[in-house]
Amino acid sequence: AMAASSGFIRLIFRSVAKPALHRQKSTTMIRRAASQLVTSAAAAHRQKQPQLGHNMSLLLPVINITKRSLTAKAPGTDPLELLRSESEARNLCNSDGYRSLGVHWAMALAAAGETTCHAPNLRTINIARINTDGILFTTKLSQTSCPYANLNPVSFLYTVGKYKPGETIEQWRAEGACAPMDLGIIIDKVPNYAVAETVASIRLAKEKAAAAASAGGNGGSAEAVSKDRTSMGSQAHFMEVVQRTKVELESGGISDEELASCLGAWRLEPSRMERMQGGPDQIMWDRWEWIRQGKVWAKANHILPY
Repeated sequence: AMAASSGFIRLIFRSVAKPALHRQKSTTMIRRAASQLVTSAAAAHRQKQPQLGHNMSLLLPVINITKRSLTAKAPGTDPLELLRSESEARNLCNSDGYRSLGVHWAMALAAAGETTCHAPNLRTINIARINTDGILFTTKLSQTSCPYANLNPVSFLYTVGKYKPGETIEQWRAEGACAPMDLGIIIDKVPNYAVAETVASIRLAKEKAAAAASAGGNGGSAEAVSKDRTSMGSQAHFMEVVQRTKVELESGGISDEELASCLGAWRLEPSRMERMQGGPDQIMWDRWEWIRQGKVWAKANHILPY
């Protein structure tokens, strides 16, 4: 292409120097040289590009993907044990699946609404333990109804990791139902701040309801709030209640009966789980699915990422 270009330029200079009688012939020669120049350049470009069929070039930049990897190995037969072992490796729990002290270990849990006209009940839940039976957690007991009772369908979402070079991020999803548990089994694994603020909130709600009832009200909060919610009112007063509750909790001054009336313990028992893992160093998301058949998990299925 470079040689053709140089010859083309020389031909133009010779044409200008020739008499007018020869310029028509020179013009024809210039046109032929220009056509050869374009053909040579196109041929050189095609040699650098991957081919798509006959005489078709992919005129796109070539992306180097040799540094990116693809994981296709089955991650394990029991997704709950896999999640527990990975959490232990991240120092989120111990070898028995119990929550490590002082760590943030939480999932998003959604329960089906009362009817199709009601939105799902979605909460951020502290994980207390993960083992092969399920995921144990506690939550505030509703004064009216519990979204996890009567095997109401639930789903959860859990993400961990970072999407950055050299690292990966994981997204876990599951569907199933919740079974009630004995609070005493996991109460010592629930963060003190969560227990204290839950008990303090219920105490203040009862206090406000009693005050409204004695004043001739309807026994509830005078402020307009949604179902199972109570307006805080004075923040300073609520902080006083929380501080007193924390002191009582740490000294063992809160009875088991009061704790059981404020907190409920549950075990999420998934019937289906999936994990999607990926990062900048991988070609695509790696997604696996497990389906439980009775008490046994079927073989993991490698499914499409979307």
